[in-house]
Amino acid sequence: MPVTYIANSIRPRSTVATLRPRGTSVHTMRTLLVLCAVIAATSTATVAESLDPHAVYEQRCAACHLPHARELAESALDRRDGKVVLKGSGQSLRQFLAHHPRRAPTPAEAEALDRHFNAMLQTGFLYHQKCSTCHDRAVVVARLFLTLRDGQLVGRYTGRDIATFLEGHGRLDANEVPVIAEMLARQLRR
Repeated sequence: MPVTYIANSIRPRSTVATLRPRGTSVHTMRTLLVLCAVIAATSTATVAESLDPHAVYEQRCAACHLPHARELAESALDRRDGKVVLKGSGQSLRQFLAHHPRRAPTPAEAEALDRHFNAMLQTGFLYHQKCSTCHDRAVVVARLFLTLRDGQLVGRYTGRDIATFLEGHGRLDANEVPVIAEMLARQLRR
C-alpha cells in the first residue's frame, strides 16, 4: 500500500508545509524525531570509538602541527578536571576543535582525538620516558607484536602475558607496569 502524504499547513504564517504520512499523529512524528536525534548522538560516540586516532591525527593534523600526537600533547595540551585543555589559554580541546581555524574535524574525529590526548596525558608520557630509547612508537610496537586474547594483552607470536613480561623488562617499576600494559592494550582497541 503506497504511503500518501498530506500537506499540514494549518499555520497561516508558515511558509514551509510539513509533510507526514496520512494517519500519523504529530506526537508520533515528534517521537520519531527525538528517536532519530538520540540515534545520531549515540552513533557519533560509536563512530569515535571505531576511529583510529593515530590515523585521524596523521591525516588531519600532522601537515600543520608536530608529526605525532604525543609531541603535540606534550607541548601544547594539559589535563584539568579530567578534560584536555590548551596550555596557553585553558580552552577545552573540544571547543577549540569545533572552531578550528582551518577545517574543523567531524564530531567523531574530535571525540577520538580528545579521548586519545586525554589517555596520553593521564600516563604522563611514561612510554616515551621509559621505552622509546629502545622501542618504536607504542602504536607500532603494539600493533606489530601484541594482541588481545580474551581481554588479556599477550605477545602475538609467543602468547606470553605482557604484564608479567613487563615486570622483568626494561626500567619499569611495579607501579609503572600496569600503566604501560594498559596503554599498549589501548592501542589495540581502536
